[in-house]
Amino acid sequence: MRKKILYSIIFIIIILLVVDVYALIRICKEIEGRYKSKREEFISASYDVPKLENPFVHIYNDDGELTNIVLISAPMNRAQREIYKRYEDNLLFLGISSYLEFPSLISNPFDLYNDPNHETWNFNYSETLNGWLHPFRRPEEYIGGNRPRLLMSESDFADHNIIRPIQTKKQYDFIYICPKTEPDKDSCEADWTSYNKAWDFTLQCLEIMCKDFDLRGLLVGRKNCKLPGVCGQKMTTTNFLPWKRLIKTYNTARFLFVPNQFDASPRVITEAMCCNLPIFVNNNILGGWKYVTDETGSSFNDIDDLSYKLYEFLNSISSYSPRSHFIKNYGIINSGEKLLNFIATNYRGRTNVSRFNKYLTIRFPKPNFTYEEGSNNLINNIENEFEDIVKEGENIIKNISNRVEKVVDKYELKFFN
Repeated sequence: MRKKILYSIIFIIIILLVVDVYALIRICKEIEGRYKSKREEFISASYDVPKLENPFVHIYNDDGELTNIVLISAPMNRAQREIYKRYEDNLLFLGISSYLEFPSLISNPFDLYNDPNHETWNFNYSETLNGWLHPFRRPEEYIGGNRPRLLMSESDFADHNIIRPIQTKKQYDFIYICPKTEPDKDSCEADWTSYNKAWDFTLQCLEIMCKDFDLRGLLVGRKNCKLPGVCGQKMTTTNFLPWKRLIKTYNTARFLFVPNQFDASPRVITEAMCCNLPIFVNNNILGGWKYVTDETGSSFNDIDDLSYKLYEFLNSISSYSPRSHFIKNYGIINSGEKLLNFIATNYRGRTNVSRFNKYLTIRFPKPNFTYEEGSNNLINNIENEFEDIVKEGENIIKNISNRVEKVVDKYELKFFN
């Protein structure tokens, strides 16, 4: 009799295990099925998209896969145009204005694309490419034709999970970034970068900031360059800084100074905003003007209104919340969704972007990005699914344990007496 009871208990336990393990397998298959369905709906495959180099810039989906959308970010030479022709039937080529005035003629006299007879201009970029991402206030002045346009820059996609404020001493009132075109040079003659960043105009601004406002500044990238005499003891200069060090250096200043004029996609602005630095920006800048709001900082028009605008800005500096503004309006998710909607609206049926995709990114893949403030971006959607499976598994194990315990409790007195 006792053997029969023991066998019955063992049999019941085995049945419970089989039933509950089957339930766990079913849950896993449902999760797998959802991802499989997503892949089947995804019109296919990033593996067929060639990996191209500058000036071609890839767009990635939210799984980190290449899409068949490629941006052209600068004028193309003959070899690059051959690449374009080879793939124009299979890839969707759009333009992105992140190189000075491109697709218009480049005004920088130190730039080879300043020559209208250069071979790269034997191509109608504005009307041949299928659409444009741009940073311009008045895009019609730089982009001809009637192709779809979107106000968007690469700098919109700064990763605020990586770039964030750190607790450190504020050593400077402002930071200004103007690297030499050739960083290893000791000399400081005019160059490609100094033109874009309005170096001569900046020197006039620095004199006012040092003399009239007694501000201490950090100049990144132009060590040994001559500064106004009144800035002698108030300005610290450095050579070119590697990116990670630059991110840390933002946090040593109270605000970012941007007198630049011909920058089209100034990532230093959004990087500084991610570090919660208010921004003081030249209103005549090609791109980056849109980041200036009542929440982020202020702008000035020329040397005549610099003092007035700077005075107002400094009096309000504690009221700005640039990081919060950036997170609410830009970044991987917000900008990625905006780009996805632009593609879905204008190029339906021409891309391998799936209706399951939630956002797109430019140049760098950012798969399963989480957007919560404070997130370290290690927890992504797949991991969340896995956590759900683990929780389901834990519940099943608890269920098995409870059932076994009840069966044993029911029969143990009979069995062991």
